[in-house]
Amino acid sequence: MRAALHLSQESELGGPRLERMLNLGFQTAKRVRTETKIGEHPVSMAAVALEVARSVHGDLANTKALLIGVGDMGELLGQRLLLAGLQHLTIMHPVARRAESLTRRMLTEYPRFDGRVSGAELSQYGVGAGQTTVHRDNAKQAIRKRRRQPVFYIDVAVPAEIDADVEKISEAFVYGLADLERLALDGKRSRAEWIEQAHAIVAEEVTGFLSSQSANDAGPALENLRNQMEAIRTTVLDDLSAGTAPEAHAIAARATRLLMNRLLHRPAARLRALSESGQREQLKAISAVLETSFNEIAPGCESARRTAQENNNAGSHQMSDKTAENEPNKDQDKQ
Repeated sequence: MRAALHLSQESELGGPRLERMLNLGFQTAKRVRTETKIGEHPVSMAAVALEVARSVHGDLANTKALLIGVGDMGELLGQRLLLAGLQHLTIMHPVARRAESLTRRMLTEYPRFDGRVSGAELSQYGVGAGQTTVHRDNAKQAIRKRRRQPVFYIDVAVPAEIDADVEKISEAFVYGLADLERLALDGKRSRAEWIEQAHAIVAEEVTGFLSSQSANDAGPALENLRNQMEAIRTTVLDDLSAGTAPEAHAIAARATRLLMNRLLHRPAARLRALSESGQREQLKAISAVLETSFNEIAPGCESARRTAQENNNAGSHQMSDKTAENEPNKDQDKQ
């Protein structure tokens, strides 16, 4: 999602509203993770295997893994391990071309993957031979070569291909499908306890976002209303300017500007209230009535209205420029 947002920003295809929505999604997800325990336990067998591998071996970057068999579970776990930082993975299968096919796919997606390294601390078995392929003596010999460092065995075959006696070796950690499924179900039950709180956080963030968006909806209506009144004010002042002293004209300009601001105060507050309460249809109707009314009052003020709008936009840009100029000074003051 973040990569997609960055791509849309670089291509200038997103827009401010979409960016606000996506950033709110990231912010909400962070709140859910920090304020609840919904993500503490894995809920899939591949995620469980990854968590156990980390608990046994720590950082997976220096861990060597052996994948025997290339079924769906084996490929999924291999992908999870590589995404978690594993850089050394050997793939084996009785049918060489199947192992080579998976190796090519892994190399395509994960450039760091080294399919030639063996001597694994983590081994997954799932050939589907229907018989035991790893016996206690095999495991003891492998552990002896590793100077009795721990080895994590994952057996996803049905029936199991790792001898039950292997688990009796103190340096061997053996997990079968039943173990992975049990831990995944425990994780799901734990997650269910926090779902309601997570939903409440999401609802709170969505409500806040919709309120802010509704408040923003009043902006164009208020700007249009101000531009209409400014156009009328400018037209009246221009009509009075002939034969009027500059000092008197300046006083009239200030007085009419103050009058316009006071007249706009209550309608502006009402439009904002309609927007914040989500009454968009009523907001549109009132805005349309106001625009029509002012056009009828001063049908010849269109050019003055456009000038007023341009002046407002220029003023907004100047304020932004001043704010940008003042930012370094603020930073220096803080320092």
